[in-house]
Amino acid sequence: MPNTLCDSHGRNINYLRLAVTDRCNLRCTYCMPKGCFAPRNELLNYDELLRVVRIFAGLGIGKIRLTGGEPFVRKGFVDFLAEIHSVTGIKEVGITTNGTLCFDQIQRLKASGVTGINFSLDTLSPTRYQKITGSDLFHEAFAAIMEAIIQGIRVKINVVVLDNDNSDELLHLARLAENYPVEVRFIEPMHFNGSGKFTPPHWNAMRLKGFFLENLSGCVEILKKIRPHGSTAQLFKVKNYSGIVGIIAGHSRSFCASCNKVRLTPQGMLKNCLYDNGVLDMKGLLRSGADDREIIIAIQNAVAAKSADGFIVEKDRRDFVPRSMATIGG
Repeated sequence: MPNTLCDSHGRNINYLRLAVTDRCNLRCTYCMPKGCFAPRNELLNYDELLRVVRIFAGLGIGKIRLTGGEPFVRKGFVDFLAEIHSVTGIKEVGITTNGTLCFDQIQRLKASGVTGINFSLDTLSPTRYQKITGSDLFHEAFAAIMEAIIQGIRVKINVVVLDNDNSDELLHLARLAENYPVEVRFIEPMHFNGSGKFTPPHWNAMRLKGFFLENLSGCVEILKKIRPHGSTAQLFKVKNYSGIVGIIAGHSRSFCASCNKVRLTPQGMLKNCLYDNGVLDMKGLLRSGADDREIIIAIQNAVAAKSADGFIVEKDRRDFVPRSMATIGG
């Protein structure tokens, strides 16, 4: 049995985004409105999650990213990271977090083998931060970012560009990469706000690219052939900057041709694409007594059917139930 995952379009899948919870301590307007969480027994437990990691590692997955919700709200999360790092074949362990709960854990994260942290930070204004997130935790988030930089962990800062809330801060946020060795990535908003209502972004990827090329002196796009394989971001070098600037076309979906990832939701549903309804009930397999071979075959079959791009997936969806990013795995 081959130890690789490949879809029918010739894309090798070597990256798993693993959501460990649907809970979060923030209520960002574009991600997680107030609502109900899944009962805890419907979420995969750590033993099940670790089994999933081992199975995927055996299929050639070398990169794992832990997401939520907010992963640090789940008890035992840092200990679980060390277990993942010990799995044969796993070379990179990353986290996506809002940063508000992890300042005191940064050194442990490094010792646990975490190779990179993606922090969500949509504004440099504490007042705006409270408006966007519903919580007065800007300083906690920013302190965690600085501590991760000091500890030598690779840092990316994710900025969702909100037409009416932070678009006047684009240059200020980009300049975080001037003095710090970070990748500041500007992300188009997507459908997954849980409300069922969505307006395509005014600040789309094309407009963002033109804005930065015009307003950041010495800004040039990094050629695709020297970008990291499977990168979802258009990357830009800026003269005299320590870090780089990126744009992620989440709504425009211009990166699908090089997609190398699959996702597992907190409820154990495998997803080939953010826009699908789920392609394999992993929780059902895990809890029905299926052995690893059965699960591997099911995964390979599901991944082989991965669509060419997110537009096809969206068109073929079986329902249009409003979903939030937290229930999918951000």
